[in-house]
Amino acid sequence: MKLSFVSMLYHRMGGSVTSLKEGVDIVRDELVGPLTDKQRDCLDLAHRGAEELTDLINDAFCLQNLDEGKTVFHIESVNINNMIEQIREVMIDKAVGKGLNIKLNLDNNITEVKADRLKIDRVINDILENAIYFTDQGEIEIVTKSCSSDIQASIKDSGVGIKEDDIKRLFVPFQRLGDQPKTDGATLSLAICEKIILAHHGKIWVESEPSKGTTFYFTLPK
Repeated sequence: MKLSFVSMLYHRMGGSVTSLKEGVDIVRDELVGPLTDKQRDCLDLAHRGAEELTDLINDAFCLQNLDEGKTVFHIESVNINNMIEQIREVMIDKAVGKGLNIKLNLDNNITEVKADRLKIDRVINDILENAIYFTDQGEIEIVTKSCSSDIQASIKDSGVGIKEDDIKRLFVPFQRLGDQPKTDGATLSLAICEKIILAHHGKIWVESEPSKGTTFYFTLPK
């Protein structure tokens, strides 16, 4: 994908999609007249599609900026355990809605690290959101531990798992993995996660087996 095309997509289509969403919202709010239940369902579907397209455009532009070194990182002292606890509070309702639990096993000996809070927040949130999406039963466990030169965090699910051949393409954007739907968007977000962790001089990797769940790991230097 050419970078110039991504810029065009972001600047031209972004505004068009925003206008589309605003138009759909006006009709959904019945500002131009009452709706039938079937009409509302169709508009809800259009609204979700527009939101997904907006996220896709924004992520493509974000990845381009990371590739080009244009992304600004605001480094500060962050407590990874506190971040995980806050993200769990936000995501727990979505997990419970699928009959899942989010279990925390956090190392109390972990000290603060220097990192961009918002970008590490995105990494944790994106991986956790994927774990919830691809898991239909069981639980998700988030673990942190302090190592000699870094801290390590892992997010383990009991979902569908990933084939070995697909693991190799997991951090390559716009890859469709196996027969799972919407993995092309997931690999885009994971490509961004990888760039963010590498920019912090950390590591990110995954261990998985089909039907046995998946565990994502990442590290941040102390």
